[in-house]
Amino acid sequence: MSRRTKNMQEVDEVPKKRRRTTRISTSESEDENDESLESSNKENESDNEELYYAGNRELICGRIRKMHLKNFMCHGNLVMEFNPKINLLVGNNGSGKSAIITALAIGLGADARTTNRGKSTKGLIKNDESSCSIEIHLTNTGIDAYDPEVYGETIIVYRKINASGGGEYRLKSESGATISTKKNELKRILLHMNIQPNNPIVILNQDNARAFLKDSDGKQLFKLFMQATQLQTVLDKLNICYNIYLHAKTQLERHNRGLDIQKSQLEKHQAELEEMKGLEVLKQKLKRFKCDRAWFDIGEQEKVKRIKNQELAKIHEETQKLLGLISNKDNLDKQVNDALAQFTGQIQHKQESLGDLQGEINSIRGKIEEFNSKIIEQRAIVQRVEDHKRRLNQEIQTIEVSLKDVCDMESVRQLRQKNATSLAKLIEREDELKSLIENASRDLDMLRQTNLKHEEKQESIAQNRSIIQQKIRNLENQCARYNNSRSDPLAAYDPNMSNFVRRIEQEVKRGGFSKPPRGPIGQFISVPDKKWRMAIESICGGLLQAFIVNTDKDRIKLDGIRTREFSSMYQFPIITQKFVETVYDINEYRTPNVSRPNDSIEAPNVMDVIQVNDPVVMNCLIDQLGIENILVCANDRTASYLTKNQQSVPRNLKKIICVAPFSEYYPAPSYRSYSLREQPCRYIQAKVERQLKSAIANEQQNLKPLEQEIKLVRQQLQSTQTALRDRTNELQQYEKSLRETRVKIDELKNYEYPKEDDGEFLRQELEQLKANVAQADSTRGEESEKLIEIEKNYKQFQVTLDILKKKRQKIENEITAIQRQSDEERSRLYDIASKVNEAKAKSKSLLEDTKKARLEYEAISNKIDKMIEEAEKLGQRREISLDRHSLTRKIVEIDHKLRETATPTMSIPEMEELVQLKKSQYENNCEIRDSFESTLKLLCESRIQRYTYLKHLKQYFAYRVRSKFASVLKVRNMNGTINFDYKNRELELSIAPRGDKEKTNTKSLSGGERSYSTIAFLIALWSCCDSPFYFLDEYDVFTDQVNRFVMTKLLIHEALSKNDQFAFLTPQDMSSIEANEDLTIHRFADPIRGNMGTSANDSEY
Repeated sequence: MSRRTKNMQEVDEVPKKRRRTTRISTSESEDENDESLESSNKENESDNEELYYAGNRELICGRIRKMHLKNFMCHGNLVMEFNPKINLLVGNNGSGKSAIITALAIGLGADARTTNRGKSTKGLIKNDESSCSIEIHLTNTGIDAYDPEVYGETIIVYRKINASGGGEYRLKSESGATISTKKNELKRILLHMNIQPNNPIVILNQDNARAFLKDSDGKQLFKLFMQATQLQTVLDKLNICYNIYLHAKTQLERHNRGLDIQKSQLEKHQAELEEMKGLEVLKQKLKRFKCDRAWFDIGEQEKVKRIKNQELAKIHEETQKLLGLISNKDNLDKQVNDALAQFTGQIQHKQESLGDLQGEINSIRGKIEEFNSKIIEQRAIVQRVEDHKRRLNQEIQTIEVSLKDVCDMESVRQLRQKNATSLAKLIEREDELKSLIENASRDLDMLRQTNLKHEEKQESIAQNRSIIQQKIRNLENQCARYNNSRSDPLAAYDPNMSNFVRRIEQEVKRGGFSKPPRGPIGQFISVPDKKWRMAIESICGGLLQAFIVNTDKDRIKLDGIRTREFSSMYQFPIITQKFVETVYDINEYRTPNVSRPNDSIEAPNVMDVIQVNDPVVMNCLIDQLGIENILVCANDRTASYLTKNQQSVPRNLKKIICVAPFSEYYPAPSYRSYSLREQPCRYIQAKVERQLKSAIANEQQNLKPLEQEIKLVRQQLQSTQTALRDRTNELQQYEKSLRETRVKIDELKNYEYPKEDDGEFLRQELEQLKANVAQADSTRGEESEKLIEIEKNYKQFQVTLDILKKKRQKIENEITAIQRQSDEERSRLYDIASKVNEAKAKSKSLLEDTKKARLEYEAISNKIDKMIEEAEKLGQRREISLDRHSLTRKIVEIDHKLRETATPTMSIPEMEELVQLKKSQYENNCEIRDSFESTLKLLCESRIQRYTYLKHLKQYFAYRVRSKFASVLKVRNMNGTINFDYKNRELELSIAPRGDKEKTNTKSLSGGERSYSTIAFLIALWSCCDSPFYFLDEYDVFTDQVNRFVMTKLLIHEALSKNDQFAFLTPQDMSSIEANEDLTIHRFADPIRGNMGTSANDSEY
């Protein structure tokens, strides 16, 4: 359905704008065609930009911006740019109009048969040409754009077709870079943009258009309706779902029959188990009677036997001590780990206390700074009082002088001149001090910022240093652990790998696997030449840790062992592969070694670089990695030479791994290269201890510049703080001088010179000034006491700060001590592991001694049994409940019964395990059956709901098409409707011509009325289809000039009312239609006749 719908307007209301046409022509000569295309591009470049970017018109993604055809049908080299709204393609038959629609469908992935142009795409190649190409530019703008960060505003779809039958797709970005070569990517783009190249009303080719306009068959119209609305596609999908449902139902019935068989087998095995348990009772009786007979007499060799028993007891006691040490390892480890956890908690607690203490220190520092400011302020107050007193004394001296000179007016005039000169100098000094203060303030701000940066840098470097120190400790711990497990080559994979392998070997001996599993794969691979080891480990990757099993049953068995007993090894993969005891014969497909000494080119095959002593492992590497098609080389020059040019690529090459620089190269035509991360070998002949020591040395080397840098930063910080203090004192001196200068300026400005009658007044003022001096002395005493009190508090806070700093240093020392204890506990943990390893080795030796002593003990016991047998022949007996004859008779009877009974093929535990397995399988299959039945029920209900929804959707589309069809007919004063016969899948158009009230079918209409009604039906179908563009070929083939004009106007009006792109193809004269901003007329040149096979316009396409 359309997303954009507008009310229908009269056809004649379409505004006429300035004419815009393009003329399309093709040429044999590639050079001539390129020149004509270049000139055409220059002429239409501004017009095309105006078409695509004029105003605020919204660009909908999926529109056709440009098409470029090479050697396609009749076109040798054609470039055609489209209007985003309406395009009218005009040209005589044979000029290549229909080839545009064919190229559009083929380029967007449609089948050649849907275009009615042949059964194969290679038939669309121009005569005498080996290939053709189609390039379609799709707009990719707006909110629905497809991956715009990758493709940009234009997606270029390129398809090449070869005469041999092959071809390729390329999806390019706006810049022309190839993004993908897969057709699935094109399908995703078409689905995202809702482009339907196989929809007959989206791309209506010439043959379908003629059949549609001419044929009024109801079944064909109904089929067109179903295809246009995509209802047929939905129905086909639902039918496929129904077939899947039927198949699943059949599978369920087969599964139920299999459950019945499983149940009968389970009952049979349970009966066999009960019978075996009865036989086991007889075997126990036989064993008891034989035991009684064996211990019937005890010989004279008891002393020797007792000595051997004592030796065994002594060995056993010593063994138990060692085993106790081994078994107590977990407790010791737990104690050490608990201690480590306790130390960690203490460190965290201390660090929290340290953080709180740092907060207090910062608070005290704030108060110290506050009191420091108060001291400076109070000192300034005392200084001001002193300055005031000094000024008063100066005034007193001045007045006393004035009293002497009150009658000397000449001295007054000289004093005025002197004071004026002093005032000018003081004002000049004031300006100078202001400039100095401003510069000093700016310098202080810069110094504070510099000081802050140095502090942040110091903190950052300290953190990095702490991180590197922690890395060094971790590496040292790893090195210690490796030294404890140096004798175990599998420890590089996992600490429990050896135990896991031994557990697999035990299960193999018991017959738990069809064939012994192989793993880890890395232990089967060796690389004699060490320069290739890193490359081989990079190629194999995680496969080196994998295990290989022969069957799914073996995989389940191995996974069960791993899950139950070695849960920490869940990350090691298990590969199921049928074991073949000989290496595959891949000589036909293998990439050969490359050896050209003259050109310094050497690239061996991976299979020649590695040594694998197990054919199963080698076959796994071939299957999983394709190593037969991978080469390795020493430098990038060799890799680039062998992959960049397709002519130089060795046969079947998959990729090349380059050692220096470490990278991988993929061959042309998809040439590309990627850098790889260099990592030391960990599994293939890796020297772990050397790597760990090298890593420790590297980290220590990295630590040295940090130490130097933090030392330098501290020096810079100290220098900055010194400069900050000096500059602060300098600023205070400048401010003090400025205050004094301003006071002097005020004094000179306010200086009152004596008059002849001022003697008495000066005497009174002198008395007042003396009183003020006395008051200033009193005020200075009070402010001095305040200053002393503030300085006292300042010193107390300084003392408190020193105490807190000492506490902080104490806590830091305690943290260091705890860390040292933690390191000692870790060393103790490694010592415990070393002792346990020694105890294991010694216990193994003692177990061998125990075995030897027990053999001697058993030899003596056998000798005693022989003596007992001889003694019984002589009549010597021990007191037992039965005599030897009775014991022997019972043994014979039981043995006879056991011989008459068939020997079971397996033991009771094995049979119990089999019964349990069968029972588990039966229960699991029952659960699967129940889940399957519920799923089938849900699938059936969902299918019925979808069929019902499809029915409603079909009715809605029918109503919408019928309504749109009637509204289009009313434009020409015609009445009509559409009758749907869903049962017979037929559709009939009932139309009443102008002036006629009775409706009839289209066969009774004139040619123009029939064509108009068919176009109305097409427009009605458009209302139910949402596509970015619509292409219609020869819509006016069966109409006269008048009806052609009316239909063209109608289609143009409909196109203007929708926010989609339209292209109409016609061989008729369209001079009555004028081009405008929304309409471009493309005129094709007349075809050149008489030059078959070489002309671009031989026949109509």
